[in-house]
Order: sequence, then C-alpha cells, then structure tokens
Amino acid sequence: MLAGLICMCVDSSSGNEFFEWQGALMMLFLADISMKGMESISGDYERGDYCHQWQGVECINHHVDKIHFTAFPHGNFNLRALPHSTTSICIRNCKQTFEIQTRSLPQKLVFLSLILNKIWGRVDLTTLPPVLTTALLQRNKLTGPIKLTNLPESLYTLNLQYNNIQQEVVWYDNLPKTIRRIKLAMNGIGAVRAVNSANRAKRSIFPKMRKRNIH
Repeated sequence: MLAGLICMCVDSSSGNEFFEWQGALMMLFLADISMKGMESISGDYERGDYCHQWQGVECINHHVDKIHFTAFPHGNFNLRALPHSTTSICIRNCKQTFEIQTRSLPQKLVFLSLILNKIWGRVDLTTLPPVLTTALLQRNKLTGPIKLTNLPESLYTLNLQYNNIQQEVVWYDNLPKTIRRIKLAMNGIGAVRAVNSANRAKRSIFPKMRKRNIH
C-alpha cells in the first residue's frame, strides 16, 4: 500500500537524504497498517510528513522520538524499521501479532511498552537496547528460554508476567544496580537462581515469586 510513498521519500534530488531515509523507515514501520488505520493517524498521510500532526508520532527537531498507540487494531507495526532516534515505544492493546526481535529495536530506546497484545517468539533479553530503563512486555505470547544476564546497565523495570515462558530455572547474574523489579509471575517458571551465589539479588526484586524459589 505504501510502496509509492517509500519511493517518493528516498528521491535524492531533494538534497536532504537523512530525512528522506527517515521517512522511508517510517513508511516501512507503517507498511502493514490498513487504509482506515492510516486515515485515523493523519488526514494527509500521503504527504509523508509524519512529524506534523500525526497521531501517535512525536518528533524533536524533525527526528522521530516517541511512538505511542493504544487500542489501535489496524495491522502490525514493524518495530524493526523505526529510526534509531526513537526513545519511547508504547503500543498497548493493539492486537499485534508479530514475532519479537529485541536485537532490532532502536538503540536509543529508553522506554518500551507492548502490553496486552499477541506478540510471540523467544524474547532475548541479552540484546535489549543499551540505554533501556523500562520494558513492559506482559500479557503477550512470548516464550523462553530466557536468562537474566547482560541486561542494560540502566534497566529499572522488566515485566514479563502473563506470557508462555516454560522454564524450570531462570538464571541471573550481575543484575544492573538500577534494577528494582523483575516480574516473572504467571508463566511456567519454577525458580530463579544466581549463577554466582555472591551476586544474589534481593528477593523483593522478583515480586509474586515464592521466596523458596528465589536463590
């Protein structure tokens, strides 16, 4: 549906290749959104001026900064295409059915919320963006195995509750000093255990897990 727009955006004759490329990425991000969905985002979406009065898109100096959609059931968003300037993604209750790929998330991402969708696949927590502070991934169809190692040093909250992670033991090591909550309940996880007993975390970090299952 948006192929023509993508070709328009990357026309190098405009002399502004960066913004043309960013525009092409945004069109790829929205490529699977229905016509009805596009019309609800912008009444003038064919111009491709996504930083000017587009619903759900916020920019700083014409650089994409925030993506926020709630109850928007008009097709899958392609997170892999988002510009790396993106610092915040909130796609909540939007009937998303794509496979998660943490390695492809924007590298400047600070806040991620994908609550209440049908996102599936193995969630690799070792390839989260390096400056991420919040990852809210609860109520999806994510699977394991997972491991709590090499997490972003700035991570404050990680929520994976109500997914399909079936795992006898989740191992953790060198948790970020900033971490306050890692929510793993309502999965099929038997226990969480430190790789090195000298690096045991406070049990309060793992709420709703039985204390005897936190080691």
